[in-house]
Amino acid sequence: MKRLISRVAVPMIIVSLLGFVIYFLSSRIEVQMEQSATENVREIVQVIESSIAEIRRNDVTASHRLTEFFSSEKDTVSLLKRMQENSPFARISFVPADSDTGISNRGKSFTIKSLPDWEGMQAAKREITDVYMSDLGAWTYTIKCPVYEEGKFTGDLYTDVIMERYDDILPDSIYQNKGLIYILDANTLRFIYEPTSTEVIISGKYDLHSFLNDFGILDEKLEQDISTAIEQRISIIAKMIVSDESSYVYFWPVDDGEWYLCGIIPEQSIQSEGKAVTQTIAATSIIIFGAAALTFLFYTWYSSKNQKVRQYQIDLFHGIAKSIDHVVLLYDCGTGLLELAFDNIKRILGIDWQMLNGNGDIQLLTKEQGNSRLFQILRPETFQTGLELMERTIWNNPETGAAQYLEIETTYIILDNKKKCILSILDVTKEEQMQESLRASVLAAQNASRVKSDFLSQMSHEIRTPMNAVVGMVQIAEARLDDRDRVLDCLHKIKSSSQHLLSLINDILDISKIESQKMSLSEEWFGLEGLLDDLNNIVSVQAAMRSQRFVIQNQAGNVELLADRIRLSQVLMNLVNNSVKYTQDGGHITLTVTQNPSKVNDHCLIHFCVEDNGIGMSEEFQKKLFTPFEREDNPAVRAQNGTGLGLSIVQSMVSLMGGTIRAESTKGVGTAFYVDIEFKCKSAGMVEQAAVPVMETCDFSGTVILLAEDNELNREIAYEFLEMANARVECAADGVEAFEKFRDSDPGHFDVILMDMQMPRWDGLEAARNIRALDHPDAKRIPIIAVTANAYFEDEQKCLEAGMDDHIAKPLDVQEFYKKVKKYLFNGIQEGESHD
Repeated sequence: MKRLISRVAVPMIIVSLLGFVIYFLSSRIEVQMEQSATENVREIVQVIESSIAEIRRNDVTASHRLTEFFSSEKDTVSLLKRMQENSPFARISFVPADSDTGISNRGKSFTIKSLPDWEGMQAAKREITDVYMSDLGAWTYTIKCPVYEEGKFTGDLYTDVIMERYDDILPDSIYQNKGLIYILDANTLRFIYEPTSTEVIISGKYDLHSFLNDFGILDEKLEQDISTAIEQRISIIAKMIVSDESSYVYFWPVDDGEWYLCGIIPEQSIQSEGKAVTQTIAATSIIIFGAAALTFLFYTWYSSKNQKVRQYQIDLFHGIAKSIDHVVLLYDCGTGLLELAFDNIKRILGIDWQMLNGNGDIQLLTKEQGNSRLFQILRPETFQTGLELMERTIWNNPETGAAQYLEIETTYIILDNKKKCILSILDVTKEEQMQESLRASVLAAQNASRVKSDFLSQMSHEIRTPMNAVVGMVQIAEARLDDRDRVLDCLHKIKSSSQHLLSLINDILDISKIESQKMSLSEEWFGLEGLLDDLNNIVSVQAAMRSQRFVIQNQAGNVELLADRIRLSQVLMNLVNNSVKYTQDGGHITLTVTQNPSKVNDHCLIHFCVEDNGIGMSEEFQKKLFTPFEREDNPAVRAQNGTGLGLSIVQSMVSLMGGTIRAESTKGVGTAFYVDIEFKCKSAGMVEQAAVPVMETCDFSGTVILLAEDNELNREIAYEFLEMANARVECAADGVEAFEKFRDSDPGHFDVILMDMQMPRWDGLEAARNIRALDHPDAKRIPIIAVTANAYFEDEQKCLEAGMDDHIAKPLDVQEFYKKVKKYLFNGIQEGESHD
C-alpha cells in the first residue's frame, strides 16, 4: 500500500513541481515582455524626439546665420525674398530697433504684437515662440534673432516655421500603422501636429480631456497623472484598456518640455505573439513531459522577437535617413573600421559605404576624389587616434559631378565597453549657396548705393547748371533794364533753363514712381499718324539746328490705337532725342513704324525702330544700358546734359505697356533701338473726337474767377495771367476761405474756380467736395479746375473723383493755362449739368 502511495505521490509531486516551475516562468516571462514592450516604446519615442529637437536647433542655427548677411538697406523686401527662397522658412520678417513693426519678404507689414508672448520676446527672454495659428493658415512657431551691423544692433530678424514641414520628416505611424504620432504644445495644451493618415481630427481641440475622450479613454486618474506630468515636464507611459484593447498611452517631452510627443499604441502591435505564449504555457501544463521542449522553443522565439525589435529600430533609422541630408557613420576606434552607415550615403555623397572600408571598387573614384579631404578623414588612423573634428570641406560627387559643401563632425561614445566614433556628414551646399547669394546681394546693394550717391553728385551739378543760368540772367536783366533787347534775351534764356530744370525734375519723379511701382497708364483712342506728326514737328526743329536729317517712315498707316498717348509719345521722344544728342552734326536719324497682325482679335503689333549713325555705345556699357543713373564714361556723352534715367524710364514704360525693347549698337557706327508693343486698334476715322473751339484772342472780360492758392508767388503769377486777359479775380489763401467765398456769393457771381491742391486747413480735394455738397444754386455746375504740381494721371483721377472738372499742371504755361480756362468759360458745362 505504501509503495502504491509512493508511486502515485512521486509523479504527483513531480507534476506539481513542474507545474509550479512552469507557472513561475510564465509569470516572469509576461512581466519581462511587458517591461520590454514599455522599453521598446520608450526607445522609439526617444529617437523621434531627438529628430524633432535636432530640427528645432537647426532652425535656430539657420536663423542666426541669416543675420550675418542681412543689411538694412532700402531694398529690404528684395533681400528678404532672396533669403526666404533659399531657406526652410515660410516667411522672414525684419523689425528695426526701437520699433515693434517691420516688413516681411512678402512686402506686407509685420508686427511683433501678433506673436504669442511678444512682451517676453521683446525683452529677449525667449528665442522661440509658442506654436500659434498664423496668418499663413497653418500652425507656426517664430524664431527671433538679433541683427548686428558693424557691431551695432539694428533690429531683429523673425523667421516663421510651419508645422507642415514635419510631414516630410516624421513617419505617419509606427508599429504597422497601429501607433499614431501627435504633437502637443505644452504651454497652450493645443495639438499642433497630427499624422496625415489619422481619421480623428484633433488639431482644433484645446484640452487633454477631449483628446482622450476621442479614443474612449475615460480614466480620470490617468488624465490627472498625464496633466501633472506635462506640468512637471516629465514623460509618462501607461498601460490601460482603450476601446476594449490593451494599449500603451505615452506622453513624451521634446526640447525641455515645450512640446510633447503623444499617442496610443495597441499592445498587440508590440507583442502580437503574447497570446501564443500564454496558450503554449497552458499546453505545457497538460503535456507535462513536453515542458522542456516548449521552454526551449519559447526562448528561441523570445530571442527572435528581440532580433525583430532590433531590426525594426535599424529600419526606423534608415527610414529617417531617407528624409534628411545627414550621413551618419559608426566606427570602431580599436580597429578603425566602419560598423554601421546610414543608407542615404549613396544619395548624398554618390558612393557606396563599402568603399569606406576598402571593400568597394575604389578605382571608380578619380585620383582627386581619392586624395580628397573627406577620404583623408575616413582613414582608420583618424578614429584610432581619437581625433576631434568639426570642419567644412568640398567634395566632388562622383555620381552627379557637382561640387558639394560638407560639414563633418566627430563624436566619441562608449558602447558595450568599447570606444566608438559617430561621424556626422551634413550636406550644407544649399546653405553655402544661400550665403554666397546673400553676399552677392549685399554687394549689389552696396553698388546700387554707390551708383545713387554718384547720381546725387551728378544731379547736384545738373540742377545747379540751369539754376546758375536762371540766377545769372536775372541779375544781368536787373542791371540792363534800359536795354530791352538784352532783357528779352535774358528772359528767353531763363525760360530755356527753367524748362531744362523741369525736365530733370520730371525724370526724377518718373523714376521714383517706377521704383515704388506706382506708375500707371491711362487709355484713350488716338491716331498714330497724329502722334508721329507731333513728334516730327518737335524733333525736326532740333535736328535742323544741327544740320541733321530726321525722317519718319510710317508703314503702319493712320491706325487708331487704344493706349496712353502721353507715355507712348514720351518713349519715342526719349529715344529720338537721344539719337539727336549723340549723333554728330550732319548725321541722320530714322524712325520706322510697321504694323504686324496679332493673335488677339482687334489687336495689332506695332514695331518702332529708331536708328542713327551717331557715336554708338561700347559692348560693356550695353550690358547696363537700362540701369538707372548709368551714363557711359565718354567725352562725347559728358558734353551733353543728362541724368542717366531716360532709358531706364523708357524700358519701364514699355514693360508697363506689355512690350519689349532692345538695342543694337556699334561704337563709332551708330545705334538702333527696337520697340514692340501690342495695342488694341481699329481703322482710322472710327474715333469721334470732340473739337474744342479756339479763341483768336484771350479776352475774359466780364468774367469773375475765384483763385484759391496759398503760395503768394504762385497766386501772383496766376492772378497776373488772368488780369492780362481782362478777367476779374478774387483770391482765397486756403480751402476754407475759398469755400466760404463761394458759399456767401450770389448765384452766377463766379464763372470758374481755380483750386490749388495742397493748402492749409482744407486742401483742394476737401474744398471741392464741400463746395459740391452745398445747396448753392451754382454748387453742382460751376467749373472747378485743379491747379497743382501733382502732375500724374493718378492725381488727375483724384481731382475728378472729388468733383473737379479738369486739371492744370504747374509750372503754368500761359498758353495752356488760357486754353484750359477758355474751355470752361465758353464751351463749359451746360446749364443744369450736375456733379452728383
